[in-house]
Amino acid sequence: NREEALAAPGPYDLALIDLALEADRGDELIAELRQLGRLGRAILMTGSASLPPEATHGSDAVLRKPFELEELHRVIEALLSAEPAGVGEG
Repeated sequence: NREEALAAPGPYDLALIDLALEADRGDELIAELRQLGRLGRAILMTGSASLPPEATHGSDAVLRKPFELEELHRVIEALLSAEPAGVGEG
């Protein structure tokens, strides 16, 4: 949940965050972690067929559930091999 993510020691090189959190939205958590300079790459997961366009603005990738582990692996590998996202620069 949001409180645990913000309280945990960071920064995070990569986070896999669901759009639907207990009392929050995953895209808002991504934005907050980025604003704090504590997040490199972010993958947003959703089971929703329709995703508001603004929900994807802070994420580097979106995975629609259910997804295969191979797809998750491919996305993680691509994101981690890309240029650094500037963790700790915020």
